[in-house]
Amino acid sequence: MVDWFWDELHLIYPSEDYQMCQCATEELIETSSDPHLMRSFLLIGVLIDQMMYTHYRPIYEQFRQTFKYPKLLHHGTYCMASPNWFIYSFHGYNKKANWNYISKICHKLFGGLFMWFGHMGYDAKETAKFMKTLRHEIHIEFESENRDKLLLVLSDISS
Repeated sequence: MVDWFWDELHLIYPSEDYQMCQCATEELIETSSDPHLMRSFLLIGVLIDQMMYTHYRPIYEQFRQTFKYPKLLHHGTYCMASPNWFIYSFHGYNKKANWNYISKICHKLFGGLFMWFGHMGYDAKETAKFMKTLRHEIHIEFESENRDKLLLVLSDISS
């Protein structure tokens, strides 16, 4: 799925050094071969990448060797932007979200992450700690409507 994203990105934006800014995300999503899949992948992929960078910095480089998730730059500042952007209600992106797709992508990407955790020697206790931290971050970063839906999706992901 990560390869699909990069293939789609390079079809739409051929530059090798493309940096994804908030202002270009809707064009990327709408122009992709599957806008629901693209929005869902970006939402969850950026969320996972930011979690790993913020809370698992000692193993982040190893993580990036396996998972080349995109980064989302905040328009104008070039800091990282919240993944809530992909479902942000102010611009109506929440109405474009397909929660069935988001649920499937969540299961697939988190499943892959937890398998990788196992290969790295992390046990179920560490995965549970990750999920607790993730829920906390979602409470901080996401609008209430989006937060509640995303937490519901995450509630049935078994680590």
